[in-house]
Amino acid sequence: MLKKIIPAYFILIFMLFYTMNICTAANPASQKPVKIVILPIINPSAEYPDVNVYIDKQLHRAVHIPLNGVLEKTALIDTNAINTALQALNINADDLDNKNSLQSLAQSLNSDLIISIKILRMHQYINYAPVNIVEPVIHSSVCLQLSVYDSRTNLYKSYNKAAFFDDSYSPQGTVQSLTRDILYNLLRKAQIKQYL
Repeated sequence: MLKKIIPAYFILIFMLFYTMNICTAANPASQKPVKIVILPIINPSAEYPDVNVYIDKQLHRAVHIPLNGVLEKTALIDTNAINTALQALNINADDLDNKNSLQSLAQSLNSDLIISIKILRMHQYINYAPVNIVEPVIHSSVCLQLSVYDSRTNLYKSYNKAAFFDDSYSPQGTVQSLTRDILYNLLRKAQIKQYL
């Protein structure tokens, strides 16, 4: 039994080192990682902090590269450095979705890619008022704007998407559900991985 296990371990170790060599060869030292800035959410929702957390996680997931610790294809710029640069450039939140501001920020941070998201509209209320209606009615509306700036090509793209729900209460009609659908479609349309 032990004679069968030992060769399997050697094969496993060989495959691990072989994979590491391929990964290192795929990203030679001369190729610099793509420096990425993910800006804080513009107009974050005070009423739905869970939505803010979800959006932030999805933006980070969109730039995630498996084995990036070995491949070193991307490098996220620290939030403190981003905030310091924003203060130094005197850029306010309303300007974080236009090309000129993102261009200045990219130069200041020496970054390759900037991603921003702005909550243009987010509200929800449930109407229980009419006595003759058995089910409550939910009224929800969400509108997001995703902006991507690539300083290497001076390319700026912006994508907007909105969704509404006005019907009997359903989990699909909540702000959280609408945000998930909108963000999925925005990220799919932007194809952020093409910039990495």
